[in-house]
Amino acid sequence: MGNKSALLIGIALVIALGTYLNWEYCCNPASASWDPDEVTVASGPKNKFELSDPEGGFSFRHNDHFNFFFSQNRILPPLGRGVSAGVDSLKAYLEKHPGRILEITGLYRPGEKNATDYPDLGEARASQVRNYMIGRGVKPRQISYFGRISDTIQVYDSIIRGPLVFAFSGVSPAAVTDLETTVASVQADPLVIRFDWGESEISLTAAEREKLGRIADFMARSEAGVCEVTGHTDNTSSAGFNKELGLKRANFVKDYLVTQGIPQDRIVTRSMGETEPVANNDSEGGRALNRRTVITIRN
Repeated sequence: MGNKSALLIGIALVIALGTYLNWEYCCNPASASWDPDEVTVASGPKNKFELSDPEGGFSFRHNDHFNFFFSQNRILPPLGRGVSAGVDSLKAYLEKHPGRILEITGLYRPGEKNATDYPDLGEARASQVRNYMIGRGVKPRQISYFGRISDTIQVYDSIIRGPLVFAFSGVSPAAVTDLETTVASVQADPLVIRFDWGESEISLTAAEREKLGRIADFMARSEAGVCEVTGHTDNTSSAGFNKELGLKRANFVKDYLVTQGIPQDRIVTRSMGETEPVANNDSEGGRALNRRTVITIRN
């Protein structure tokens, strides 16, 4: 009996000790510590996350970085704490230096496939990083982005770690002019997407995707303006059905724009149904022209 009691007491002490150690080193905030140079990626080659603007005396460096799967532009989760800390430091710096902009250059390897709406996979990756930074409060007008090919970035277990280069420059008047030119060109020649009869979803052509990408880029870089998406139909169904169908088509395009980083509250959708035909509905060719969604920018 005595041995059994001693055994039970010993087991209880081990459980108590384990509970304490778990609390002390895992769950107790007072005992938690964070080494700013800790590595959250366990293995493989690493490219440090570096932000440096000597002109303003700003510098940040960390092992955590934005990672991507091979041939993809989506940021691979989870992001290390070093990334959010760096972006928050960048936000504070740029707020104090409104005349500076961050230039993000996304890199991609030869042989990677670009299935995005951007000219190259590097630009698509840089756009995703820009959207993340904007989501943490960095002003869109203080970020520009580019893409270029590089055969020096390394792939480990289908993952490319940190295929990005960051630099700083002054705000360029040409950038403002470029935005104004985009607005004028889109308003003069809105993007028109055609739909098959009764359909509200489509596969976009390369040209349509490219133009939608430019509109999305403008909306992300500009702090003003609204993207207006209007759905239209032919007259082969009832007016009520066509009104609803036109709105479904407009919302399809809105959902796409949201995936490109445009805030939902800056996209306005509406439906004109069958009320604004651009061709005669007496022929199939005319009806096909009337089944459309028109995307433009409104100041």
